[in-house]
Amino acid sequence: MNKSDILTLLDYHKWANRQVWGCVESLSDERFTQARHYSAGSVHNQMFHLMSSDNWLAQYILQGQVPAPDDPAAPQQTDYPDRASLRAGWDDVEQELTGVVTALSDKQWNETLTLPSGNDDTFATTLGELFVTNVNHGTNHRAQVLALINELGGHTVEQGFYFYLLQR
Repeated sequence: MNKSDILTLLDYHKWANRQVWGCVESLSDERFTQARHYSAGSVHNQMFHLMSSDNWLAQYILQGQVPAPDDPAAPQQTDYPDRASLRAGWDDVEQELTGVVTALSDKQWNETLTLPSGNDDTFATTLGELFVTNVNHGTNHRAQVLALINELGGHTVEQGFYFYLLQR
């Protein structure tokens, strides 16, 4: 994986997030926070989860190790009680992720990492593969958010890579 590929995926990821934020804006505050029994819950919860994932990756890259679950620097949902505060936090995380991603070389993107697998075991991957995993994770949750927005009567759009390429 090379830096050019990573930067394209980063650009897509940011574009797709903005697409979804445009749809989030079509919801009332009540519908934005309305409890749902699907995935991470409300649209608010889903969007916080997406932001937290990008923050986790940025922190991982900066620290060179998996951030602790109780890391005081990790975003807490209580710090983002409404859409405006969450969007501001999102912009900060996006800026940090962009900064750390653009600073890395091809060599760094292809270095092998050992990460916990969640069952007291580990697995090997590269930082590039970890980044692709995060973008894919974002695509999955953005699709879930768009489904919830549709159910709640809001406006939805396409967020797939193909549509990014068409608009690029």
